[in-house]
Amino acid sequence: MKKRTKLQAAILVALASSSYANDSCLTDVEDKDQLEVFQCFEVKLNTQQKQIDSQQYRIAELETENQRLDSQQYRIAAQERENLRLDSHQQNRIAALEKENQRLRQKTDAINVSSNGNVAIGKPLPYRVHNTPVEKFEVNGGILIFGDVGNWPTFMTINGNPKTGAMKFTTRWDGFHFDTGDAPNAFYIHQDGRVGIGTATPTEKLQVNGNVKANAFRTGDIFFEKDGETLWQMFEDEHGLYVKHLKTGETYRFVLEKVQ
Repeated sequence: MKKRTKLQAAILVALASSSYANDSCLTDVEDKDQLEVFQCFEVKLNTQQKQIDSQQYRIAELETENQRLDSQQYRIAAQERENLRLDSHQQNRIAALEKENQRLRQKTDAINVSSNGNVAIGKPLPYRVHNTPVEKFEVNGGILIFGDVGNWPTFMTINGNPKTGAMKFTTRWDGFHFDTGDAPNAFYIHQDGRVGIGTATPTEKLQVNGNVKANAFRTGDIFFEKDGETLWQMFEDEHGLYVKHLKTGETYRFVLEKVQ
């Protein structure tokens, strides 16, 4: 009842408005009774109300869709910010990994231990395409080792066998030493050029502590030593071969017999 009363009031307002003066509900109004006019306006207003309700519903739908789109845009913006953050983080991580990789490569070039225990120090040898050591220990570069062996400053020592000392190279301030497990002082070169075999204290250009075997000897004077004392000197000239006793100064000449 209230709705109809409101509708009738709306119709009366419409009738009073000049904008409805030419409305179809008012044409030939003298041939229509009041009820017909009211019914005509009622239908028209109901139709308009439905259109308004539909438009409002559509507006509500659009507002909801706009809110959804706004929410999506917000999420997209948030995702873009997150992507930028992740991208920056990844770039920093990549840079850190590349730096670490470079450090590891430098470390790998510095020292490499193979699966069988071989060790290589330095960059790969020029004739190899890899840095896998073939020998037990390889060094591409110089070696400097400093230490003290007793009162002798040792600059480099290489042991062929750490248990038996089968081979040992030692450079010291006085010269170069080569020893073996069974033959200490097997070979020695003094810093002034004197060479010792079986001795580390050569007093001559070449001194041998032991027997010498050779196919031939080409030499000048020969000195004979006994118990550390030089007693005889053998020499020669165009007239013959001589032996001199160094204590008495007496000289003897060999009498040679021609056999051929």
